[in-house]
Amino acid sequence: MSNKNSAFPAPVYRLASLLFPARSALSRRAASLLCAATLAFAAAAAIAVAMPQVPVRAAASSDATAATDASGASAVSYTLDMEKAIAYGDQWALSRNPLYEDFTGRGGNCANFVSQCMYAAGFPLNGEWYMKGVKYNKGPWFFANENYLYFSNYGTAEAADETNINRGDLVYYDWTGDGHIDHTALCVGKGDDGQPAVDSNTTNALHANWKLGAKNPNAKFYVIHLNRKGIAEKPISLIFDADYYYAKYEDVQESTEHDYTALLRHFLEFGLTEGRQGNAAFDPHVYKETHPDVDDSYGQGYTKYYFEYMKNISNPVGSMYRLFNPNSGEHFYTASKAERKALCTAGWNYEGIGWTAPETSDRPVYRMYNKNAGDHHYTVNPAERDFLVNAGWQYEGIGWYSADETGVPVYRQYNPHAKAGSHNYTANKAENDYLAANGWRAEGVSWYGVVAPE
Repeated sequence: MSNKNSAFPAPVYRLASLLFPARSALSRRAASLLCAATLAFAAAAAIAVAMPQVPVRAAASSDATAATDASGASAVSYTLDMEKAIAYGDQWALSRNPLYEDFTGRGGNCANFVSQCMYAAGFPLNGEWYMKGVKYNKGPWFFANENYLYFSNYGTAEAADETNINRGDLVYYDWTGDGHIDHTALCVGKGDDGQPAVDSNTTNALHANWKLGAKNPNAKFYVIHLNRKGIAEKPISLIFDADYYYAKYEDVQESTEHDYTALLRHFLEFGLTEGRQGNAAFDPHVYKETHPDVDDSYGQGYTKYYFEYMKNISNPVGSMYRLFNPNSGEHFYTASKAERKALCTAGWNYEGIGWTAPETSDRPVYRMYNKNAGDHHYTVNPAERDFLVNAGWQYEGIGWYSADETGVPVYRQYNPHAKAGSHNYTANKAENDYLAANGWRAEGVSWYGVVAPE
């Protein structure tokens, strides 16, 4: 769908759900033990996925932002299966899936079709990108230009020609060269002519030549090479649980099937404006009473309170992000969203916020890296830092800061049998005790966090 005259969608409609992917099985016994403990820590849903080879060296990359754990924080990780997207595209390129609205004749169905393909591939619905009812038909799910801008954040965008469009890429079309994207399609591979072939809606196309008959000499073409792994922000799990919503409201039980998608649609179209409680964690009526001065830019009525809550809870100051390398067994900790994003894209599992660190203090936590083992170590002890540096470790500076002893303890464990990932750090006492009971050495409190802001 093309929307040359519309602005970006009003925030009042930017809510969504995320599918919760899971971590893959680990080969090493020690890593398996750690993964089991981490399941309790993250409380994430588990669906086994095949992991690529992962570089064990952590490196900061782009400044794009990313996600949190599946237990209800600010975002989740995802893995795309573009073969599923292509299978979906082949099935519905020449027709329409009755589960979705068809916008043919109302601006076009191209971005709606590509979005459905991406959803089939496993890209999680989120605060900007989700299917809406007809009165909410704005945003990157439906409009080609917004779709291009949105997915540019989840891959590499560049000018397209027949040499750089690959199977599973998204292709975008500026028919007149005026700088506005008018159309989008999914590359499904090569056609009989050896050129990239695409599936598309409006006009319907199945394995058609990628140029789709463009004749205007000013036309411009773009391609997005999608990251197959990454993270997406603001899951609706912050404010919505389908089972809770169904059980709480009798009228919903009478009018809506006990189906996640159907219940989500009901919540988005009716529950938000009516101030219905979508999960056990967030009551909009209580939030309204305790936050009387919420900015109306989020929308009128109860809707604005959901958005304000999501905004405030999504990225608490001092969040320490925890990631896991399934190939080396290393856990890695960082306050950098960019570093988190880069590692998730490279195949690390994002496990959520490990603890909250103070913005500053007189107790820095030093970060070192062993390039031979591909392992990181963290300590507040300058003597330990200097000892490791003299032994060949690289000093990478201050990673974050520790609170004083009145704060939240972060425990350190040591695996004497591991070549990499030999230390684990957690604010979860149960995880500490579990590892200690399974062969790890509990080394006590390494530093202190602070209570996360509400």
